[in-house]
Amino acid sequence: MIPVIPRWSLAFFAARESLDTLTRSLQAGVNACTGVPACIDVLVNGNLALAKAAVALIAGLDLPSSVTVRLWHIKLGDKAHAWNQFLHQIADDGALAFFVDGYVQVRPDAFRLIDAGLEENLQALAATGVPTVGKSADALRRQMLASGGLHGNLYAIRPEVIALLKARAFRLPVGLYRNDSLLGAVLNYNLDPVRCTWEPARVLVHPRATWGLHADPMSFQQRIRVHVKRLIRQSQGALENRAVRDHLSLQRRAPEALPAMVSTLVGGWVANHRRDAFRMFLRNPLTRFAYDKLRRPPNLIGIDVPPELLASRNAS
Repeated sequence: MIPVIPRWSLAFFAARESLDTLTRSLQAGVNACTGVPACIDVLVNGNLALAKAAVALIAGLDLPSSVTVRLWHIKLGDKAHAWNQFLHQIADDGALAFFVDGYVQVRPDAFRLIDAGLEENLQALAATGVPTVGKSADALRRQMLASGGLHGNLYAIRPEVIALLKARAFRLPVGLYRNDSLLGAVLNYNLDPVRCTWEPARVLVHPRATWGLHADPMSFQQRIRVHVKRLIRQSQGALENRAVRDHLSLQRRAPEALPAMVSTLVGGWVANHRRDAFRMFLRNPLTRFAYDKLRRPPNLIGIDVPPELLASRNAS
């Protein structure tokens, strides 16, 4: 039970993190909420062992009186599906919704900076932090500050926008990799590409809201496997971006009309733009590999299972 109506509703997404990394991330998130009525929902998708282990984690957190933490297990291992579950079944109405990846440690002032930024920029529907650690962080931060964007590690969406997305039954396609790219595009179009033009200022890029990272130790073989999987996912993401651009910018179709599955979204674009797709496959053979992988029947066991609440705690 949440003792007070939260000002902030925070979704922490976890799937493959170690318990140590998730502990660091959650405690950093809790600390960043001190003094603000907030509900932190930890969404562990597709990893029942981590979800069960996190029950003790929740019990051991150092909680200020203003913060409630809830732990959910989502059976299907898919972040887009977990995002949909949060939007439609978990998020607190009327609260500023923050979205945080379970392996990042937000800086103590990150949430407050984003909240204040939205208070000062009323035209913005959402706000995002920027990276400051990692090999590509500097270049990506400069690009976002110059051209806009939304970073999936840390962003927030206004409560009235959350309510509108829910009312219009918007959902991310299950299996989507570039969740942040699609959401950024939808927000830049003011949720209405039929009537509105693209405006990057609808997503505030805050130059000082950021996070740290704690990398779990990996063997050389593990690093190679992770790198290869990332390359394949990025190739899938390139296909997704083309398909999303076609849906929103060229066809000018509503966001809620997106297909339920990313395989349908990408498959439709390839079928209707065979020449462009063939060029992509030639330039980057991994895009063809990613496309063939998408065409295989997905494992959707658990997609109709509602989120299971495993733990709930506040300091009182």
